[in-house]
Amino acid sequence: MFGTLGNSFRLLGVSWSILKSDRELIFFPLLAAGALFFVFSYTTVAFWAGGTLDRIGPDYHFVLADFIFLALAYFMASFVIVYFSAALAAAAYQRLEGFHPDLSTGLMAANDRLGAIAGWSAITASVVLALNELSNSRSLIGRVFGFALRMLWSYSTFFVVPVLVIESASPLDALSRSTELFRQQWGKTLVANFGFGLAYGFVVALALGPAALLYFGLGSTFMAITVGAMLLTLGIATVKALETIFMVTLYDYAATGRIAIGFSDTMVREAYVSKQDRGRFRRDEVERPASYRRAA
Repeated sequence: MFGTLGNSFRLLGVSWSILKSDRELIFFPLLAAGALFFVFSYTTVAFWAGGTLDRIGPDYHFVLADFIFLALAYFMASFVIVYFSAALAAAAYQRLEGFHPDLSTGLMAANDRLGAIAGWSAITASVVLALNELSNSRSLIGRVFGFALRMLWSYSTFFVVPVLVIESASPLDALSRSTELFRQQWGKTLVANFGFGLAYGFVVALALGPAALLYFGLGSTFMAITVGAMLLTLGIATVKALETIFMVTLYDYAATGRIAIGFSDTMVREAYVSKQDRGRFRRDEVERPASYRRAA
């Protein structure tokens, strides 16, 4: 636990130094948040107009139109997430290559891969829907099986987005390549040796603090919600940018053996460790000492 905590702080620190050099990277998650809000609003109106909201309840009875609306909502949300993740990954990769990317750099890269992004979004939405059904199963076996599949899907798809946009792969080829890179570099029986979830929890607490003070101190519900929502959006966008920077760093390490300046060989090699060797540094693995030039 403490090893994971320490590694997480180190990774956050290095990723933060890169983000400070190119603050434009934070705009990608912010744009994604805005687009997701639009999708959520559109979906809510569509569900209300179609009567879906009236049919939601303990004894809900969905009709075919409800399932179509739900599938479209999942697809649109998935497309927004994948699109802006691809744009951010492309810009972060440019930064690690020694360039100074701007907002248009990432967006153009994502626009060039719209077909692949749409295809992967459809696959992701379908799998997420199926996994959610399994996870919500009344059967204990179904829930356990759903959890195991969710973990397997998470590891297998870890590098899909950078592979899509950097290697210009098709969705299925990107899935195969992502799985190959992950297993080749870190093996199969793994646990993560870092946790960006800690950072997400921190920003939630940071946003709730001022919101609570405004609510209890001034009695202003509107101010509390507004300030809390703004701080939460900014905080989550920042952590998402940091997480993507590190994900692209791991991708490039797995694909080429290079390590971005600021990150250490130990840091990336121990990002995932085998369960029995958690907390150890396995020096019997292949050494890959290389680094990028840092942009001036």
